[in-house]
Amino acid sequence: MALPFPQWLAGQRITAAGLNSRNWVRVTQGTDITRISSTTMTNTNLVITGAAGAEYYFKALIAYGASIDSDMQWAWSIPGDASMTRFTEALSIADVTLGSASAHTVVMRRPAASTGVSAGGTDAAAIGSATTTFNSAYDQGIVTFGVAGTATLQFAQNTSDADGTTFRSTSYLLYTRIA
Repeated sequence: MALPFPQWLAGQRITAAGLNSRNWVRVTQGTDITRISSTTMTNTNLVITGAAGAEYYFKALIAYGASIDSDMQWAWSIPGDASMTRFTEALSIADVTLGSASAHTVVMRRPAASTGVSAGGTDAAAIGSATTTFNSAYDQGIVTFGVAGTATLQFAQNTSDADGTTFRSTSYLLYTRIA
């Protein structure tokens, strides 16, 4: 496995590019995006920009607001020659008691890149408007690019509903090149 940076040996020249290739990249969402009555995936600002033949480790921390009627789902859009191995954690969509703000079961998965992962919403009647709720989900793994390209995190409502589903501005992505 070739590394994006050399193994430094005595007598070699250390370059800024070699050292900087080890840095983590942080990408923030920056603004809320709300979907209403739509299960069509939309792009977020969370994008991994990859070099040809490179491999990256990533961790996405997703903040969202959704009701139990709409919930939320997310997936990645990656180039056809890229591959992704990912592990996710999200609130279950199936175990909310109406009128209760109690905790959900957390579901851990190992889906394909383009497989939508469902994340449960909150009973708005119990705690107020669904658009003011804050829930979280996690996605981490490794993406490998064949040619230079981008991997973009997308989201939508899990079930089309008039209750809004919001991808929060506080969501962020960290990634670093590992090979």
